[in-house]
Amino acid sequence: MSNLSNPYHRRTLSEDVEVLGTARYAALAPYCRAAEDGTLTEQQFQEISYWAPAHRYFFCSQVSWAVYTTEYMQQLEIVARDLTGRDKPRVLEVCAGRGVLARNMAARQNVEWTATDEHPAEGRVERMDAIGALDRHEDHDLLFVSWVNYESTLDHELANRWVQGLGKPMIIVGEGDGGCTGSSRFWEDPLLHRTPFHMRDLQDVPCWQGMHDFSTIVQPVWKL
Repeated sequence: MSNLSNPYHRRTLSEDVEVLGTARYAALAPYCRAAEDGTLTEQQFQEISYWAPAHRYFFCSQVSWAVYTTEYMQQLEIVARDLTGRDKPRVLEVCAGRGVLARNMAARQNVEWTATDEHPAEGRVERMDAIGALDRHEDHDLLFVSWVNYESTLDHELANRWVQGLGKPMIIVGEGDGGCTGSSRFWEDPLLHRTPFHMRDLQDVPCWQGMHDFSTIVQPVWKL
């Protein structure tokens, strides 16, 4: 008898995902397709936000770690224009993964979006590490990054080079200080001015149950 068919076996998360992929994927598939196509709404996501962890894991493996709804992408486009003062700002996304957000933002009229990743899963994403991307695309107006690895100081390195070095704004998505993304060094740097979207009453990324994702605008203190 295999573990998956043994009623006394407590399945691991990976085994849950295997079962989900074969027996229950049909229920989640429309939401994954909508997220891929850029048509997932806040209301649609709330229908699945409380589902079991295996559903979240499967969604993230198929789409992205952060959840980008139509409402959030519309807000992001407006914020990008406001922060840069440009009618059609050039946004650089690093650690873009499969480029889901990039493809849907690039389809919009009022923003140019460049996606990069050290190990891209899609051809539309340029292959380069995050720091290299800053050097290659420093002519862009705004930096976007989401879900920096837990305890990685990349968030602080990016802010140092882009925000403090070039004096340009950055938007980062993830959990806050002490959360499961990024570093404390980023949140403790006194030279960075950090403003979460909710402090400006802006539409933010939705969260899976138990998660605490939010978007933060980062600007150099010396320019404020």
